[in-house]
Amino acid sequence: MTHHISPSQIKLWRDCKRKYGFKYIDKLREPTSPKMQFGTDVHAQLEQWLKKGKTPDSTPEGQVAKQGIRKDWLPSPGSHLLVEHKLEIPLPELGDVTLIGYIDCVEPPDLARRMPTVIDHKTTSSLNWALTEDELAADPQGLIYSVWAMQHFNTGAALARWLYYVASNPKAGPRKPAGAQPVDHVFVADDPAFARRWAELLKDVADIVAVRNERPDTATIEPSPPACGKFGGCYFNGNPCELSSGEILRGHLVQFERAHNKQLTHCNNSITVPAEARKEPSMPTLMEKLTNKAKQENKGKKLEEQAKDVAAAVEAKAKAKTDDGPKTLLDTIKEKAAGVGVNPPEGDSDKGAYPPMPDTTAEITAESLDELGKSDLLALAKQRGVKANGRMKIETIKTSILEALTVVTTQHGPPEKIVETTSASDPAVTELMLLEAQAADIGADATPSPTGESSNGKAAGLVVMFGCVFEKNQTLANGVYHLVDLLTEPMEAVCLQNDVPHWSAVEFGKGPGMLSAVLDEWWDEKGPKEGVIIADPSTAECRAVKETLRRRADVVIRSVQ
Repeated sequence: MTHHISPSQIKLWRDCKRKYGFKYIDKLREPTSPKMQFGTDVHAQLEQWLKKGKTPDSTPEGQVAKQGIRKDWLPSPGSHLLVEHKLEIPLPELGDVTLIGYIDCVEPPDLARRMPTVIDHKTTSSLNWALTEDELAADPQGLIYSVWAMQHFNTGAALARWLYYVASNPKAGPRKPAGAQPVDHVFVADDPAFARRWAELLKDVADIVAVRNERPDTATIEPSPPACGKFGGCYFNGNPCELSSGEILRGHLVQFERAHNKQLTHCNNSITVPAEARKEPSMPTLMEKLTNKAKQENKGKKLEEQAKDVAAAVEAKAKAKTDDGPKTLLDTIKEKAAGVGVNPPEGDSDKGAYPPMPDTTAEITAESLDELGKSDLLALAKQRGVKANGRMKIETIKTSILEALTVVTTQHGPPEKIVETTSASDPAVTELMLLEAQAADIGADATPSPTGESSNGKAAGLVVMFGCVFEKNQTLANGVYHLVDLLTEPMEAVCLQNDVPHWSAVEFGKGPGMLSAVLDEWWDEKGPKEGVIIADPSTAECRAVKETLRRRADVVIRSVQ
């Protein structure tokens, strides 16, 4: 069995082994948060700057991205850069294991700078969450990227630059740029500390491979209570992961102390606290600090009551079971699957069960939407290409999803080519006939295409908009191809390489860049040499690869209004 291990997997393993099991063994998906989507959009703006020199736009994402460009912390755009570059490091000593990843930007060495630079973009609401240089030196992502760069360019050192883009996180309104800061570290191959950290990383990889081969019951994997409250709390906390109130309370307290220590290291940039000196305090010391602070503010009773309330709330949540007994992992999967109208695979056991991918052709009604929570609605909206975020009201999200089912056709060519409006409920065969009838005109018309220049010198004068979803691997007559056909294999490849159920679930918002890069490789080998691509700009897939599509062929856009 081939194992592809990414830096994010190793970091998650170190953070909480049980959460790793839920995500990569049981294949449970976490919903994409608005913060993650914002980071993805910032990455896309920076990718266009580094590849083509295209200045970020005036959107909040573009304004945040400009912060790194203005400070000259990014290299000048050009073809010499490796942008969203795929890396692979085989580890034959561990079996059929390969370290994988996608580097945001690689600047090759030159005469003035004799080592390569690997750059990773990070969006954050505060620099308090940024790594220190000592932490970057031990970071799996920094280690793997630098080892690949030293091997690829045959150098004895590599510079890792983590560029943090700060965006305000208001309760209402758009995010605004609030500064940027690089964190640099030079990885040296013959440094004993580097060799020790690399050996520790390989040990973690070996442990991950052993667990993936064994596939134990995830509930039996060792938990990490201090990680329960990180970044707004663990999605799996309470169901299916159940810890005692004491374990969770201790986890929150330890996390509070770590955040406090980290903030101290950021208070004064002229003061550097060695990693060895930042020892985690014992629990009595931490409780004494909290108690003394509470006494000074005359809030001792309130602190005690808060601790009791936390413990009581956790215990109450743990006792909230059905009459039939505790919920199993399979019960949880079935509930989540039922929310999007898809049945889980029959015959699955708790061990190794996973929630199926949502059915893109499933019928959606107002009644079915009423049964979904906000996180599920946001996930469904993203799947359907509907713009929605966590700040929107539930009813607004529902309305947007239902409105997206209305399909409008429009026209950008001669008047005689106007197509009558159709609906999403029309049989697919009607839409296929419509496209086949127009195929002779598409690509041969001399009218400039609203989507830009085409690779074969021909322009599409008609923009056909339709509402059907074609079957997998179905192609149309007259050299017309559908976007889903082209992306089937690349999407599966991205999922396989990153061990995720869907390409958009790749960590750190790198899914779009990876999908575009894999599509480029696939196209050289198997892609159509000419013809028309039918794409949907409202879908995440189309937005991720639209630049690749426009370089390769004429593009016919369909839009669901």
